[in-house]
Amino acid sequence: MPRKKTAPKKITRKTKSSSRPVSPPIMSAMPTVYLEKLKQNKILYGALGVGIIVLLLLAFPLRFLVVPAIINGQPIFSWQYVGELHKKAGEEILTQMINQKLLEQEIANQGVQVTQNEIDGQVKKIEDSIGTESGDLDAALSLQGMKRDELIQQIRFQLQLEKLVKGTITVSDEDINKELSENAVLYKGLSQVDAATTAAESLRGQKMSSAFAQWFQSIRTKAKIQNFFQSPVVPLPPAPSK
Repeated sequence: MPRKKTAPKKITRKTKSSSRPVSPPIMSAMPTVYLEKLKQNKILYGALGVGIIVLLLLAFPLRFLVVPAIINGQPIFSWQYVGELHKKAGEEILTQMINQKLLEQEIANQGVQVTQNEIDGQVKKIEDSIGTESGDLDAALSLQGMKRDELIQQIRFQLQLEKLVKGTITVSDEDINKELSENAVLYKGLSQVDAATTAAESLRGQKMSSAFAQWFQSIRTKAKIQNFFQSPVVPLPPAPSK
């Protein structure tokens, strides 16, 4: 008898159940938080790295800001240098800076303007007073360690200050005659017209100086100035030993 063909049995594989414990929700969230903090730290460290590189690039030309001088390998640090300046001239320099700032603010508040023609006129007067024997203006300024641009700035500022008080003073004929009479020796050798002109300029300068002093005292009294200058000087940390 022929044998009956039987279908092959299907072999079924049993899958092993995973023995790994399921992580609770808080544990599965930790890697994300960690990566986020790591990313933030990378940004922070990158910014710090860029800052350090910039400082290193600037260190050589601006090294005087930290160490103004080195003597036989021993440095003088900037806080020592500034401390000496503070003791010797700190209050005077700070007062000058305060006065300068007050004047600049008042010029801006009143909108005082100076034209280029006015500046050129003052420069011409200076050039005429120097003369050709002493060289040109630039040479004279170079001897004083100044540049023409610095002179222009000073002239502009001076003219602005004059305009602040110029309208408050007058020089009368009576004032001029009194000046010529009381100080005749100063105008000896001048013509009557030149003597009167010179006397008028001298009186105008005196009155302007007096008026400016009074005016500036009034605005300084009204100004709100917070001066934190300390005298005697606050002790500074000693230089680290080598």
